[in-house]
Formats: sequence, structure tokens, C-alpha cells
Amino acid sequence: MPTVLFGGSFNPVHNGHLRLARAALSALPGAKLLWLPAACSPFKTGRAMAAERHRYAMCALAAAGESAMAVSDAEFSLPAPSYTVQTVEWFLHNRPDEYWFLCGADAFLSLSRWRSPERLVTLTGFAVADRGAGQAALQRQKAAVEAAGGRVLLLPMEPEAVSSSAIRDRLRAGQPITGLVPPAVEQYIRENALYKE
Repeated sequence: MPTVLFGGSFNPVHNGHLRLARAALSALPGAKLLWLPAACSPFKTGRAMAAERHRYAMCALAAAGESAMAVSDAEFSLPAPSYTVQTVEWFLHNRPDEYWFLCGADAFLSLSRWRSPERLVTLTGFAVADRGAGQAALQRQKAAVEAAGGRVLLLPMEPEAVSSSAIRDRLRAGQPITGLVPPAVEQYIRENALYKE
């Protein structure tokens, strides 16, 4: 059974992330999905980054009750910054399996700027959120990756009206976030006073 790797800052995890994770599992019957909160990166400056333990806990709360989902702290122990190719190599070495990397269309379109993209496309398939924007560019990128021996699965998705940065802004402004994140995640954020500054 394939394993879907869902990496990101998840700062915080929100309902859009959860919808994307569920869409990937629906498109890959029998697959398992691993949430991979990223280690704090020196390149992500200018944003309030919750501690690793908080982002891991929020992902665990989002995945709770989803039998095909689990959370991994693998990226916390890998050399920083965590490059996707290194993460996938670590999983292939330590947990041999068929892997798919789940990402948004914007990230997939910027694949040429990732570390060792030519190698990465031979190691993992890409499950990509297709929100309908830039369809021609997305199809060209899909064709290029497949021509290089890669696998691409497009996941039709409605455009998201939620983002982690917007949620942080709402929290700093004292505005509600109900309906934007799973209820248990909202409770965790409140109890731990996250994103107040």
C-alpha cells in the first residue's frame, strides 16, 4: 500500500489541509498518509512559527479519528533545512514503500527550484492539489515530470478560502477562527495561547 507524505509548516494546521489529505487518500485507495510537520527553518523568517511540539500536536489532533492518517516527527531530526529529497530518501531507506508527496499546485510548479528535482521525481510520485488556476501551466509541468520518469496525480479541489497566515492574523486580532481549523486544534491553540504576538 502506498504512503502519502504530507509535509509543511502546518503553522497552524487547518481545514484546508485536512480536505487535501482526505482527497489524496480518496484518490489512492488503500494508502496511508503521514503528516510531516517541518522543522523550524532559518529561511522562514518574519512569521510567528509555533514550536515543533505544538505543530506536531496540532497535526495529531487533526489526524485523530482518521484511521488512514498518522503523524511523523522525522523532519525534526533531519539536518536543517529539511529538503524534500532528503526526507524522501530517509523514508525510502528506513521504511521502504511506494511514496507519494502531497503538495499544492504552486509548490509543484516551482519544482525546478527544489533541491535535486531530477532525482526527486524518480523517488516519489506527486499528488498535487489542482484548484483550477493556471491549468495550462500545471499540465505542462505534469507532462515534463512524467517525461522524466515521474508520476503525477492531480487532485481536483475547490479553491481554498483559508490559509495559515490568515488564521494567525485573526488570532492576533482577537477574531474567531471557528470553522477554519478542526475544533480540537482551535481548543489547543486557545489553551496554549499560540499566535498571540
